[in-house]
Amino acid sequence: FGRGLLKALTEAFAVMIFEEGFFHADPHPGNVFVLPDSSIALIDFGQTKRIGYNFRRQLAELVLQICSSDELPEEELPYDKFFCMADKMGVEFLPDAGRECAAALALWLIDTSREDLPGGYESSELSPKCPVRDVASFPREFVLVCRTTLLIRGLAMRLGVRWSLARAWQKAATRFLEGQPVGASSRAQAPRAAGATSAWLRPITWVRGLVGNRGREARPSGSAEPGVEPS
Repeated sequence: FGRGLLKALTEAFAVMIFEEGFFHADPHPGNVFVLPDSSIALIDFGQTKRIGYNFRRQLAELVLQICSSDELPEEELPYDKFFCMADKMGVEFLPDAGRECAAALALWLIDTSREDLPGGYESSELSPKCPVRDVASFPREFVLVCRTTLLIRGLAMRLGVRWSLARAWQKAATRFLEGQPVGASSRAQAPRAAGATSAWLRPITWVRGLVGNRGREARPSGSAEPGVEPS
């Protein structure tokens, strides 16, 4: 059951993040339901986020860099490359952050199966040696994506399952960089016009229309949908 839950969440967010560029940005455990047929449902789309192509490309490249570094000993990890990738994504580190901080941060966030991190950093969020404590600032896109990775990390730990999010996203990241559809269902769909509703979002939009109709009637014309981040 645990691996099935993690696999379903991982695949769903791979499609939302890499292919759609529009994802559920509040994925705490209370918003994840297991249905009677053992499928997974996400609820409460009050906070969503749209991310652009450049950030998705940078994230996909980071996922593949982590996978290619998976078997390397600590002394052979490409620390400078991880730092350059973090810098391009807009991550800023404290002046006294260790040389290994960017690599440790990437592994902590995306290779969620790791317990040992380079440079003496530790994977526990409560530890003073957690790599996130040496970060001065994150770009907003990265903050909300990290909420997803930390949800999956926390669930894997609670379920006692070793789960590498980087490995699970490797195929999706590769397909995205090659310009191919990420999700299996996307391969059967014709290309959508710009602005068309995503296939996974249509049922959610319909339900929100039923439960939120009164609130929308009272909302001034042209006002933004609540909780939806601008691109």
